Amino acid sequence: ATMRATLAADLSTSRWDSLAVDTASVRATLTNGLLDVQRLYAYGAHTSANVSGTFGLTRERSGTITYVVSVDSLGAFNRWLPKSAGSTKPVAPRPQVVQRAVAQARADSARVAKATEMERMLSGRPAPALKVSLPQPVPADTISGTAYAAGKLSGNLYDFDLRGRAGGENVVARGNFVRRFKSEYAWT
Repeated sequence: ATMRATLAADLSTSRWDSLAVDTASVRATLTNGLLDVQRLYAYGAHTSANVSGTFGLTRERSGTITYVVSVDSLGAFNRWLPKSAGSTKPVAPRPQVVQRAVAQARADSARVAKATEMERMLSGRPAPALKVSLPQPVPADTISGTAYAAGKLSGNLYDFDLRGRAGGENVVARGNFVRRFKSEYAWT
């Protein structure tokens, strides 16, 4: 409640472990139990983050911080996320996904067979063969794809609300695959 501090830093071409930061900048003050972040951004290999606003550090003070985080390659963080023992074998596509692919192939084959029925009768050619495009197995020890999160953190350390949205594309996560997702979240 009585702490006073001013933080100003500009970093370029920094590295922590294997995490590279191209540019980072922070301007923040702490006064009378309130953190005021005028600017906090970081841009690095595959990641960017931007944060600004105020946030209470005591029960009597409150504020709102906005944030935007974007990761263009989740694989850059693969080494820091825990893996299961024996997780090197790829995960085969789920049965329903395979059934859907087979059903689609049968429908496509039937459509082509119907459209070429007269031609095949005259030429004596057989019906087209069934071609199923099965999904590929997904690596069980890998994380990849793109993701983002944006939202607001309102209140103070003792009573806060977190609301935002998140999404991603072509996300592979420990044997699971999502082509695209969008979500909203709230923690009140």
